[in-house]
Amino acid sequence: MNAQRGAARQSIRLAEDEALAVDLCPCGTMALHIGALSLRLHPDAISSLIEVLGQAVARRQMLVARSCACAEEGSDASPEPSPAGWLGNPADDRRGKA
Repeated sequence: MNAQRGAARQSIRLAEDEALAVDLCPCGTMALHIGALSLRLHPDAISSLIEVLGQAVARRQMLVARSCACAEEGSDASPEPSPAGWLGNPADDRRGKA
């Protein structure tokens, strides 16, 4: 009987890829696993995270497009101040701070 309770209380893997995974916990929270980092979040927080990340990706794409347009025109003027490498160097390991 305890084995059945333990099995019923296990998290359910909702989605995963090579670097990320999302589990549904028995308590209703969702666990976001990014490498060795795990965050337990309310589903509403996950929805907000998705929205904010979507906005960030769209903004980055806009900045990259502007940067490429400036480079093609030969202009040194950047549309917004940005440290070198932030717009597209995947080898750059900078991390943002809140």
